[in-house]
Amino acid sequence: MPTLFEKIWKGDIPSLPVLRHDTLEVMAILANPQETVGQAVIFPKRAVGTFEELDHGQEQEMLLATRALARHMRSVLGVERVVRHVEGYGVPDHAHTVLVPSYQRGDSDRIHHPSERLPFEVFAEQCAHVQETLTVPADVIQNELFAHQAYMQALIEDAT
Repeated sequence: MPTLFEKIWKGDIPSLPVLRHDTLEVMAILANPQETVGQAVIFPKRAVGTFEELDHGQEQEMLLATRALARHMRSVLGVERVVRHVEGYGVPDHAHTVLVPSYQRGDSDRIHHPSERLPFEVFAEQCAHVQETLTVPADVIQNELFAHQAYMQALIEDAT
């Protein structure tokens, strides 16, 4: 049976994506509910119970996507910090990362006591501007990928 995130990936369940790129098997959506403005969930296409089950390439994509989105959040939301929570219990059998823009100390604690999920139509209306603001441009993702590839190539050259 498909997980919640697999259904979202396929478009069977509506969502508000903020990071999706043709070359990545990772997606980020706005969290429903928003415990802080801009809270997002990043998940791999392939359902795994823990991140240790991802192969190295998939794990790197999760890290690159998390880094790109967190940097973008800091830039467009003007927050000093973006807190990362690695999860796996809220959506059974599909590990994921929650990024919480921290406007003040303690913001990230609220995800452990979430508000009630909003009906999608209400959520979409309330968060349309946030989605527009937070959507990571493809060139930002591409730049992260290129920087990572260059770094890995330098490591390989140094090792030989």
